[in-house]
Amino acid sequence: MQEMREELFSLKVPGYNGYLTGGAGRSWDNGNFFHMLVCGVYGLEKSRDGIAITAPQKIDNTPLTELSNFRWRDAVYNFHWKGESSKINKVLIDGNEVKPESGNYKLIDTSGEHEVLIILE
Repeated sequence: MQEMREELFSLKVPGYNGYLTGGAGRSWDNGNFFHMLVCGVYGLEKSRDGIAITAPQKIDNTPLTELSNFRWRDAVYNFHWKGESSKINKVLIDGNEVKPESGNYKLIDTSGEHEVLIILE
C-alpha cells in the first residue's frame, strides 16, 4: 500500500499533486482566491451581460496600477487605475468615457483588445 501511495505522489498528474500550479494544488482550488482579488480588490466582476466595474477595495500599501489580459468572451481588456481613493470618478475605454447606468459602469464589448482607464477621485 505504501509503495502505491509513493508511486501516485511521484506521478506528474495535472491537478493531483500541483504539477501545473507550482505545488499549489489543483488550479480550481485557487479559483476563490483569484475571484476575491478580481472582484473584491479590483472591483471587476464578469457576468453574461459584461464586466461590471465597482469601486476597488485596496490592500494597504499595495497600489492598484494595472491588470492586463482580462478576458470576457472574445475581448481582451487591459485595466489601469489612476488616483488614490476608492471612489470612481470616471471610466474610459479606448479613450471614450463610459457612462454609468444606475450608478454602475459596465463594459460590453465582446471582441477586440481594449485599454480601460479607471480614474479614481
